[in-house]
Amino acid sequence: MYEKHWLHHKHTGLVNEDPDYHDGRSIGFFAWYAHFLIGYTTKQQIYKMTVWITTLQVVFSVPLLNIIVYMLICGLCSSLRLFYFGTYIPHRPELVDGKFDEAVPWEKSKSASANRLVSFLCCYHFDYHWEHHRWPYAPWWDLWKCKELTKKIN
Repeated sequence: MYEKHWLHHKHTGLVNEDPDYHDGRSIGFFAWYAHFLIGYTTKQQIYKMTVWITTLQVVFSVPLLNIIVYMLICGLCSSLRLFYFGTYIPHRPELVDGKFDEAVPWEKSKSASANRLVSFLCCYHFDYHWEHHRWPYAPWWDLWKCKELTKKIN
């Protein structure tokens, strides 16, 4: 994830170079989300999950339904929230003359105008996306400070 995150910062909004960006064929929500998930899933993760699930079931007799609810559904909900607020909304290309922009550099990324509490509840301030790209080393919990700094500068 670390490497792909910095590739995203290096090649923001470029098809086939930005691991968070759509595949160049479809910018629809679900196609882009599937591309995002596949891009961040590794064989090692699948192997670890298989071992972990097998251990939970065989050694600890955890019911499969509990594993599905707590590992699969919670993980998917979390990834959906991160993708929607932290990738799809801020980096979605604009429709210009009936076509979508080919690339959306970080300077064009959108930030929410939500207040600090709403931003935190939605997605831990990942919706302050322009600020995230402007100050990439700022931790997520300080992105609201970057947002405030931006207001003072402008």
